[in-house]
Parts: sequence; C-alpha cells; structure tokens
Amino acid sequence: MRTRSRRLLARLHAATGAPLLALWAFLGLWQQWPSLGGRETYVADPRALAAPGAAAFVAILFAVPFLVHLGCALALARGGLDADVARDDASLGFVSPATRRLQAAAGVLTVAFAVLYLAQTWWPLAVAGASDADVYERLTNVLSTVPYAVAYVVGLAAVGLYLAQGLAAAHAVFWHDGTRPAAPPVAWLCGIVALVFYLGAVNVLSHFVRGGAFVGEHRAGVAALVVPAGRHREVASVALEREAGRRPEPPDQLIARRPG
Repeated sequence: MRTRSRRLLARLHAATGAPLLALWAFLGLWQQWPSLGGRETYVADPRALAAPGAAAFVAILFAVPFLVHLGCALALARGGLDADVARDDASLGFVSPATRRLQAAAGVLTVAFAVLYLAQTWWPLAVAGASDADVYERLTNVLSTVPYAVAYVVGLAAVGLYLAQGLAAAHAVFWHDGTRPAAPPVAWLCGIVALVFYLGAVNVLSHFVRGGAFVGEHRAGVAALVVPAGRHREVASVALEREAGRRPEPPDQLIARRPG
C-alpha cells in the first residue's frame, strides 16, 4: 500500500472512530440523564429519544461512522502486511502493537454494547412504536437484573477504554501522521475525558440498577422543566416525592402553565 494512501486511510479511520464515538457516547449520556428525576421527568424532558427523528439520528450517528471505520481498519490491516509498512508499529498512533490489539478488543466489546443499548432504546422507539415511558420501564426492569447490569458495566468500561486510547491515537494521526504516539499530557487529557463519560454513565446506570444514582438524583422536591411547544414554551412543574416514604404524584397531576 502506498504511504500516501495509507495516511489518508489512517486519518479517515481515526476521524470516524473515537471522536465520533465520543459524540455518540456523550449524546446518549445527555439523553439518559433526565432519568435521575424519575419516570415523569424522563418522559417530559424534551431531549428524550421519542422526539421526532431522535432515535433514527442516534442509530445513524453510530452505524454510518462504524461501517466507514471498520472498512478503513480492514484496509489498514491488509496494507500492514506489506514489507514497507510492517516495521511501523506505531503507524496508527498507538504506543505498541499490544495496545493496538487491546484497542481492537475494546472495539469489539464496544460494538456489542452499542447493539445491546440500541436494542433496548432505539429499536422499541423506532420500530416497535414504544413511548419514552415504555423505554424507561424496560430499562428499569432489565437493568435491575445481575446479568444485564454486569454487561452494562463491562460495556461502558470498554467504551471508556476505547475512547481513551482512540482519542489519543487520533491526535497522533492528525498531528504527527501517526509516526509516534500522543504526548503524555494529551494522553492524560483523553483519559480524563473517557473517565468523565464512564463515571457519568455508571451514575445513570445505578439509577436503574439500585433505584438511585450516586450523584444528581432529584426525585424529591419539585423538578422544573422547560418543554418546547411549537413557538412557545410551557413550564411544567412535576410534583414528585416531597418527603421520605411518600409516593410521587401520578402523571395526571402534572401541572403545566404557559407564562404570560
């Protein structure tokens, strides 16, 4: 494989890998964060997956870059067998062939986790005609079981590892043509980004697994929401648990009022 073509493939491979995965991962975390306010907050929040086109957008955001990324990876692996590039162990911006293999393993687990996640969120919404309330109940019932909880913890760890190594490798590919790994400060920064995602995702996961997040749970008190309604905005106040041991008020008690 010619060096110029290999560099182009390496850059396309880097651009469609960890950077877009980071966008997809943080978008998913942002969409699931309202679950910390309970079922009513999750359903009423405008960022929910049931918004028109949201589920399809999330799926396309993952599927299209993944196919391009996979194609580039296969082409690079085939070219890596050529004598003129076989000696370049860090040609994709990784520290060593071992870390590259670790990244490949993390990538396989990441894809498996993404399929599992989309099967529980995107598929019911986009294909089965489910609502956000149905998805919330499904996640609550499924993730409270040990096998699924373990699968999610492992899958999120794989995503975090893939982000940490992939973002650093992408930096090395674009700034150093992948001839050497990213500098330690850059690698540390990429690791911090991955850690922030992992901790945030585990925090949301704990809401479904154990009935309460470690940080940010706000089912007690009154949660104020801003819900778009055409050209106007309706400010909805959801009355939730006001004191320990008291049930949340039913959804039909949602009080919505339009300012002015």
